[in-house]
Amino acid sequence: MKRLKPAVAIGIFAIFVGCLVALAWFGRYYLSLYLNTSHTYGVVQVHFQGHSSGGLLDHRWNSIRVEGPGFDVAVQKPQVKAHIMLSPTEDFIHVDMDTVKAKIQPSQFPKSENDTAAFAIPDFRIPLDARVRIGHVQADVDSIGSWSVDSLKVKPLGNRAAQLSFQEAQGDYLERKISGKVILSWQGEFLSANVKAITEDNDSVTVAELPQRSFGNGRASRQKSEEARQRRDSKKRFYQRHPCERFV
Repeated sequence: MKRLKPAVAIGIFAIFVGCLVALAWFGRYYLSLYLNTSHTYGVVQVHFQGHSSGGLLDHRWNSIRVEGPGFDVAVQKPQVKAHIMLSPTEDFIHVDMDTVKAKIQPSQFPKSENDTAAFAIPDFRIPLDARVRIGHVQADVDSIGSWSVDSLKVKPLGNRAAQLSFQEAQGDYLERKISGKVILSWQGEFLSANVKAITEDNDSVTVAELPQRSFGNGRASRQKSEEARQRRDSKKRFYQRHPCERFV
């Protein structure tokens, strides 16, 4: 088999590198184009404005607006920075937002045929340093009330725990501004919380440990609830027929 001449090998290598560079350039161009236009996902519309990038995993916008049936959320100056190299000690995703304003109309939510009585907590792990910081949050819920909070932060505390902190929460049903911190931990279907809140005049409340509670998961949880209800009803009917048995 004949060996390629050096000039031919260099030419093939240059073409290969040129293709990679062109592919990376077009990929970044179309990603930037996608992240700077409006898109519709089912009944939800997402509007991106003023996108700029500092790299493949560093993106920022002037604003992002998400609209759907019963809600309208506007985010000012969001930024997403990440480092993903499959190294748990170095990988991170940081999300920063200046302001989030949400208008919610519960009466406009689409009706669901699913049973919403059971609330399932997913059993998941946080694989990296994923942090969220929002300078100011304002929420207006139609016919219910309005609330705002400053310096909302969420950060992980291990694989199955997270801390949420906030400053100067105020709004309807709150007589004074409240700041606080909540630490959540979960394992399987169980959730526990440590809550500390302090008012603007330094009154404080601390709940060291909320009792763990199983929220169930879907069909199995509903089946267990139904079986328990049937046992209670059966026992009640038995005692109604045999009142003396209650005292045996």
